[in-house]
Amino acid sequence: MAHATRGRFNFVAMLLAFSAMGGFLYWLSITAEPTERLVASEEETAQAVSLAAFAQNPAIYEGDLIVVDGVEVQSLLGSQAFFVALPDDSPYPVRLASSMGTPGTQVAPNAMGRVTGTVHMMTDSVLDAWAAEALFADDAQREAAAASSTFLLAQEVELVGADEAESGSNGTQGGGA
Repeated sequence: MAHATRGRFNFVAMLLAFSAMGGFLYWLSITAEPTERLVASEEETAQAVSLAAFAQNPAIYEGDLIVVDGVEVQSLLGSQAFFVALPDDSPYPVRLASSMGTPGTQVAPNAMGRVTGTVHMMTDSVLDAWAAEALFADDAQREAAAASSTFLLAQEVELVGADEAESGSNGTQGGGA
């Protein structure tokens, strides 16, 4: 007989547990307030980086959207890329994003300004793709690009030519992301 009461107690305890759980869930559904979901913005804000800080170790910015002020165009690599001069006068490759069209004709040596873009690793496959696009005029340009472990894929380029800077005018070349 003791065994029969034990089974009955288990059944009652189970019913109480399910009732308590059901009541708790009902209470939660009534009192819960909807939470606001944070959705990442499509437009990422660029991190401002000084040219000197960037030149120390560009690889730490890999994958980051950055804006670098005070860059000077050292030389051109076709119409879609150019080298900027780092503080130690070493060349650093900048590739214009395909979304910019072909503004390379507006980029001139000695132009100064701001470049906004994402840092990517410079690999042999990147160099081969650039060579296939006839970006390099000669092997020296390819070797200069290969000397850098990273490159900047520019979404926006704002440059003022050396002649415009001397006259005090302010020009913007390139365009949005």
